[in-house]
Amino acid sequence: MKRWLTLGVVLLLGASMSSAATLKEIIAKNLETRGGEAKLRAIQTLKITGKSSMGGMEVPMVMYQKRPNMIRMEITIQKQTIVQAYDGKTAWWIMPFMNIFEPQPMPEKEAKNFLDNSDLDIDSPFIDYEKKNYKLELLGEDEYEGTPVYKVKLTRPNGREFIYYLDKETGIELRVTTEQVQKGQTITVQTVFGDYKEVDGILFPFSLQFGASGQSGIQFTVTEIQVNPKLEDSLFKLPAKAQPKP
Repeated sequence: MKRWLTLGVVLLLGASMSSAATLKEIIAKNLETRGGEAKLRAIQTLKITGKSSMGGMEVPMVMYQKRPNMIRMEITIQKQTIVQAYDGKTAWWIMPFMNIFEPQPMPEKEAKNFLDNSDLDIDSPFIDYEKKNYKLELLGEDEYEGTPVYKVKLTRPNGREFIYYLDKETGIELRVTTEQVQKGQTITVQTVFGDYKEVDGILFPFSLQFGASGQSGIQFTVTEIQVNPKLEDSLFKLPAKAQPKP
């Protein structure tokens, strides 16, 4: 009996080690296809310009990112520009359609929602994931729109889970899903990636579709990506006159 128990433990440990190695291989393939870990780590700043299709309108959007975790998004609707930003400490906004015309800190709930739904990993969520206290788990193989994929679950320190669908051949991201609570109901939302193009030796998706799974959602088309443009920290920081009182 002990012999069979020992054999069972050995087989289970072997399977676990094999899965871990496979996951590492998948992540390595993903990073290699994107352009290589060295090039991704060399990204210090990004400027992504594009437009989304919303209700028959074309809405210009610009996103700026800077290491280690700064982000700024600008969305222009009817000649009014919405700004949402985070400087690593404070999330703030300008919301003309809410009569907020000057920069001010986001309320706690809105700040949490903004940060939960922002990808602050300027290079890749898979780089240094252990140092970021991200947990990765290989869920197995599947198909996405006829393409064989690996499903990898990423869990952030706050417990938020994301399921990545990675092309089995290239390792590249095709889709990511997560759950959100909207109006008291938990729904699955997704981002679908496509039209990958090379910029400075790095692959970026130039087509992104956001929305609830099974629905068309919002289409975002990238028109330009600048790698390592000069971006001052002041672009991301809440102006001093709007800083919250201690």
